[in-house]
Amino acid sequence: TKLGDRALYNAANLLDKEGNPKEGVKVRQQLIDTYPDSEFAKDSYRFFIDDLERKGKYTQAAKYLEQYVAKYPQESFAQEALLVAAMYRDVLGQTDVAMKHQTDLIAKYPKSEKTPEIILDLAENYLKQKKPGKAAETYELLISKYSNKLPLVMIALIKQYEVFQQMREDGKANRSKNIFEKKYKDWKNQKNPPKDDEFSPEVHQLAASIALEKVIESYDPYAKMSLESPDNEKKFKKSLDQKVQKRDLMIKEFEQVIKQYKEAHSVIASLYYIGKIWENFSESLLNTP
Repeated sequence: TKLGDRALYNAANLLDKEGNPKEGVKVRQQLIDTYPDSEFAKDSYRFFIDDLERKGKYTQAAKYLEQYVAKYPQESFAQEALLVAAMYRDVLGQTDVAMKHQTDLIAKYPKSEKTPEIILDLAENYLKQKKPGKAAETYELLISKYSNKLPLVMIALIKQYEVFQQMREDGKANRSKNIFEKKYKDWKNQKNPPKDDEFSPEVHQLAASIALEKVIESYDPYAKMSLESPDNEKKFKKSLDQKVQKRDLMIKEFEQVIKQYKEAHSVIASLYYIGKIWENFSESLLNTP
């Protein structure tokens, strides 16, 4: 058998060198069919896959990748083969097949460095299929099982938050937002935190939005603070001091949002509200009884 599979392998290589690749393909297929457990058969699969990829024949390449995984699940290349097959099926619009491969990858290789990203891809495919509930569950898998992959977990929390908002699940949306906010603060407080550019811009945008939202919530109570009549100097001074104290505190909080997040929308909104704070203060003085 060893001589047989080696002979076929050498014959296929010779046919390629002699400029007869079509016959070489036939010989390699014969090798795969006759000696499926041979190392030369595995090598022939890799040859077919590489050749089809170079030619842009991704449907056929995916077929050989899937055959390789089915026949040699314990081989080191099996994981990459299944991952690439999933990618090709996804690009080709064969979403159901791609999702099956993604689900298998997550189950078979839970400790792989690539698994968290595969989970995100699977969740996105659930969204494409109009299955937000399944997408939210899939994001939860990443959030709960891969907490050490902070940049990806933050993305999963953002996506989950958005999904729950669309589903009008306010309680669950708030949970996702609260977890996101805590993890963002924990990240910022680390002694050696990941660099800002390791995180998607979406992460900083949502963090800034949450911080901005909290400061904005205190604007209306401030705006409604009226001043007492100067006729009663003591009461007037007390109401003025309270208004000034609240004014300065809010301005400081908005400036902190600008300084900490440096995110365009939050900077513009903070400057707008700082202007409104001063405007309201001036109106309060002018409208004093």
